[in-house]
Amino acid sequence: DYFMRKGNYLSNDLMKWKSGEYWYKSGFFWPGIISFVIGLGVSLLFSNSALFVSPLVVNYMGGADLSFEMGMLSAGLSYYLFAKNHPTFAKAKALKDEDLVIE
Repeated sequence: DYFMRKGNYLSNDLMKWKSGEYWYKSGFFWPGIISFVIGLGVSLLFSNSALFVSPLVVNYMGGADLSFEMGMLSAGLSYYLFAKNHPTFAKAKALKDEDLVIE
Protein backbone atom coordinates (compact mmCIF):
# COMPACT_ATOMS: atom_id res chain seq x y z
CA ASP A 1 0.00 0.00 0.00
CA TYR A 2 2.77 2.42 0.95
CA PHE A 3 4.70 1.79 -2.26
CA MET A 4 1.59 1.87 -4.43
CA ARG A 5 0.84 5.34 -3.01
CA LYS A 6 4.49 6.40 -3.28
CA GLY A 7 4.30 7.27 0.41
CA ASN A 8 1.63 9.93 -0.13
CA TYR A 9 -1.20 9.97 2.41
CA LEU A 10 -3.63 12.69 3.38
CA SER A 11 -2.80 13.03 7.06
CA ASN A 12 -6.14 14.58 8.00
CA ASP A 13 -8.07 11.76 6.35
CA LEU A 14 -6.11 9.09 8.25
CA MET A 15 -7.75 10.25 11.48
CA LYS A 16 -11.34 10.61 10.23
CA TRP A 17 -13.93 8.11 11.42
CA LYS A 18 -16.69 7.10 9.00
CA SER A 19 -15.46 9.51 6.35
CA GLY A 20 -12.37 10.49 4.46
CA GLU A 21 -10.27 8.99 1.71
CA TYR A 22 -9.41 5.79 3.61
CA TRP A 23 -12.83 4.75 4.94
CA TYR A 24 -13.64 2.90 1.71
CA LYS A 25 -16.90 0.87 2.00
CA SER A 26 -18.11 0.94 5.60
CA GLY A 27 -14.52 0.86 6.80
CA PHE A 28 -13.48 -2.22 4.81
CA PHE A 29 -11.08 -2.32 1.89
CA TRP A 30 -12.02 -5.65 0.36
CA PRO A 31 -8.89 -6.12 -1.76
CA GLY A 32 -6.85 -5.97 1.45
CA ILE A 33 -9.04 -8.44 3.32
CA ILE A 34 -9.16 -10.88 0.41
CA SER A 35 -5.39 -10.67 -0.04
CA PHE A 36 -4.87 -11.36 3.65
CA VAL A 37 -7.02 -14.51 3.45
CA ILE A 38 -5.17 -15.64 0.31
CA GLY A 39 -1.87 -15.16 2.13
CA LEU A 40 -3.10 -17.26 5.07
CA GLY A 41 -4.23 -20.05 2.76
CA VAL A 42 -0.98 -20.11 0.82
CA SER A 43 0.96 -20.11 4.10
CA LEU A 44 -0.87 -23.26 5.13
CA LEU A 45 -0.02 -24.91 1.80
CA PHE A 46 3.70 -24.35 2.42
CA SER A 47 3.70 -25.02 6.18
CA ASN A 48 5.80 -27.58 8.06
CA SER A 49 5.39 -26.98 11.79
CA ALA A 50 4.59 -28.88 14.96
CA LEU A 51 0.90 -27.99 14.60
CA PHE A 52 0.38 -28.60 10.89
CA VAL A 53 2.35 -30.27 8.12
CA SER A 54 1.24 -29.69 4.56
CA PRO A 55 1.30 -32.75 2.29
CA LEU A 56 2.68 -30.51 -0.47
CA VAL A 57 5.74 -29.70 1.62
CA VAL A 58 6.36 -33.27 2.74
CA ASN A 59 5.78 -34.97 -0.61
CA TYR A 60 7.31 -32.48 -3.04
CA MET A 61 9.58 -30.06 -1.17
CA GLY A 62 11.56 -32.26 1.17
CA GLY A 63 9.99 -30.76 4.29
CA ALA A 64 11.12 -27.17 3.66
CA ASP A 65 8.90 -24.68 5.52
CA LEU A 66 8.30 -21.79 3.16
CA SER A 67 5.06 -20.60 4.78
CA PHE A 68 6.34 -17.13 5.69
CA GLU A 69 7.91 -16.38 2.33
CA MET A 70 5.10 -17.75 0.18
CA GLY A 71 2.40 -16.19 2.36
CA MET A 72 3.97 -12.74 2.13
CA LEU A 73 4.61 -13.06 -1.59
CA SER A 74 1.09 -14.24 -2.43
CA ALA A 75 -0.60 -11.65 -0.19
CA GLY A 76 1.49 -8.81 -1.63
CA LEU A 77 0.99 -9.88 -5.21
CA SER A 78 -2.74 -10.41 -4.84
CA TYR A 79 -3.09 -7.04 -3.07
CA TYR A 80 -1.33 -5.32 -5.93
CA LEU A 81 -3.48 -7.06 -8.54
CA PHE A 82 -6.78 -6.43 -6.74
CA ALA A 83 -6.11 -2.86 -5.59
CA LYS A 84 -3.98 -1.30 -8.33
CA ASN A 85 -6.94 0.24 -10.19
CA HIS A 86 -8.66 1.70 -7.14
CA PRO A 87 -9.03 5.50 -7.54
CA THR A 88 -7.40 6.30 -4.20
CA PHE A 89 -4.00 5.19 -5.52
CA ALA A 90 -4.22 7.49 -8.54
CA LYS A 91 -5.13 10.38 -6.22
CA ALA A 92 -2.20 9.61 -3.94
CA LYS A 93 0.29 9.61 -6.81
CA ALA A 94 -1.01 13.01 -7.94
CA LEU A 95 -0.64 14.67 -4.52
CA LYS A 96 1.90 17.43 -4.06
CA ASP A 97 3.91 18.13 -0.91
CA GLU A 98 1.68 21.05 0.09
CA ASP A 99 -1.37 18.74 0.02
CA LEU A 100 0.19 16.44 2.61
CA VAL A 101 0.76 19.02 5.35
CA ILE A 102 -1.43 18.83 8.47
CA GLU A 103 -3.25 22.07 9.19
